[in-house]
Amino acid sequence: MSKMDQLRPVLGRAGVDALWVSAPANVRWLSGFTSAEDGKVLVSPDGATLYTDARYTVQAQEESSLPQYIARPPPPTSTRRTRCAACAWASRPRA
Repeated sequence: MSKMDQLRPVLGRAGVDALWVSAPANVRWLSGFTSAEDGKVLVSPDGATLYTDARYTVQAQEESSLPQYIARPPPPTSTRRTRCAACAWASRPRA
């Protein structure tokens, strides 16, 4: 019996729709992902998903049989970077 098969009846008896697992030891036990401090698992009646960030894409694929959701940072809003607000003000386009 898989770990998910063991867990789902417990959730049902507790009347829980889903479980967000964040304790590193439990993430590791459920998913096999060894960087568990940097991962979370969402368990629902339909399955479980490992959540982590882009630094661990390859490791998550290699270590866990769970589907993975890999969070990626949002794209930059501007290609120009400024050091501070005063610098941005001083370098603003002038009419």
